[in-house]
Amino acid sequence: MTLNGTLVKETTIKSDGDAFLELFCYKPYEISDMCPPSIQSCDILDGKWGSLGSVIIWKYSHDGSDCTAKEVIEENDMEKKLVCFKVVDGTLMDYYKSFFLTIHVDTKGEKHSVTWKLDYEKLNENVEDPKTLMDFCLNVTKDIDNHQHKHFNESEMNLSGNLVKEIVIKSDGDAFLELFCYKPYDISNMCRSSIQGCDILDGEWGSVGSVIIWKYHHDGMDCTAKEVIEVNDREKKLVCFKVVDGTLMDYYKSLFLTIHVDTKGEKHKVTWNLAYEKLNENVEDPKSLMEFCLNVTKDIDNSQHKHFNESEMNLSGNLVKETTIESDGDAFLELFCYKPYAILNMCPNSIQGCDILDGEWGSVGSVIIWKYHHDGRDCTAKEVIEANDKEKKLVCFKVVDGTLMDYYKNFFLTIHVDTKGSKHLVTWTLAYEKLNENIEDPKTLMEFCLKVTKDIDTHQHKHNN
Repeated sequence: MTLNGTLVKETTIKSDGDAFLELFCYKPYEISDMCPPSIQSCDILDGKWGSLGSVIIWKYSHDGSDCTAKEVIEENDMEKKLVCFKVVDGTLMDYYKSFFLTIHVDTKGEKHSVTWKLDYEKLNENVEDPKTLMDFCLNVTKDIDNHQHKHFNESEMNLSGNLVKEIVIKSDGDAFLELFCYKPYDISNMCRSSIQGCDILDGEWGSVGSVIIWKYHHDGMDCTAKEVIEVNDREKKLVCFKVVDGTLMDYYKSLFLTIHVDTKGEKHKVTWNLAYEKLNENVEDPKSLMEFCLNVTKDIDNSQHKHFNESEMNLSGNLVKETTIESDGDAFLELFCYKPYAILNMCPNSIQGCDILDGEWGSVGSVIIWKYHHDGRDCTAKEVIEANDKEKKLVCFKVVDGTLMDYYKNFFLTIHVDTKGSKHLVTWTLAYEKLNENIEDPKTLMEFCLKVTKDIDTHQHKHNN
């Protein structure tokens, strides 16, 4: 008698399938409000919501008992529209050697369906198949569906609504998001027929609370939109703007535009979310504005993809990688800005020395020289400090002599840190022009930089603790 099994059940929902899946992928903590008799809570123990390998714990009531389930996120694929959890501890482990729950949604056509799949291995032949747990999952699905459908109908009655659309892009998702976060003034050059300009009225590009104004052409008329940056979250890869004045305010009491990018896998996706409240029932949903946003996305994508291909033909390129550190981001940046000579003590296998040749540590225009070990040999890099911006939290070095100049006509290294929230991010950007087409992209140097980052992080984290 086999102890392994699979249960599969499909159910149709009245509410939006993507919104349903989004709950389990990124906001499972909200489900307890929708299913109070069944789900008491969902908390994160390790990692972050939606990230593979992250650990969450559910508290729920099933078969008349209070239960728990500690789960690892095994898969989160928005393209395939599924999420999978592996149960690693809790009530189910009293009966099963292994247990996986997979949720898949089908959003094709008018009707949306949710499929639950339970894969399990029993501890012994006396354990029953988890049919009551499947019923539990289906009841939770109904509760969520009723809540979302009711909320949607109430929103319609209250003149409020959400439009969500996602689009796959050929270019780099991080570079796309960077445009809207920090360089929206560049977008007019990529979308000349749609966007005429973007200027800052108050604050700084990318800073929450800053005010910007767009000039654009939509529905046959010249329009403006004065917006406040509500959210700029590099970790979650999203930016949100609140429209506070301009053409749209003739029709809407409130309007928020959120842009989220997903850079997992080979395909990069951009999701637009328009959350709005109409001034009256005669105002249409902003469907044409959503089409406008998607067309702008396409124009930017085509421009960036073309530029990338031209850059490849012209031997130029950019490598961008970000990594999370456990130690303090400001302290990390301080090292490269003012105390790079201290780094060799933290990375003895990689960095042998850093000396100043001209100027002062941290001053733009100063010249420093690194001695380092890369790709099995001892190397040097003579660099000029191009930028040191504490406000923007970045430092940029231009390589002017040394080992890299045997392969590249020019080379720039930029380090940017994001210290918002509990986790700190370090982003390395390598901008370069090869001497000829036989030169490889500096991927191994990027790996070197990431290794140095880890070594510094480990040293600082250990020292702080």
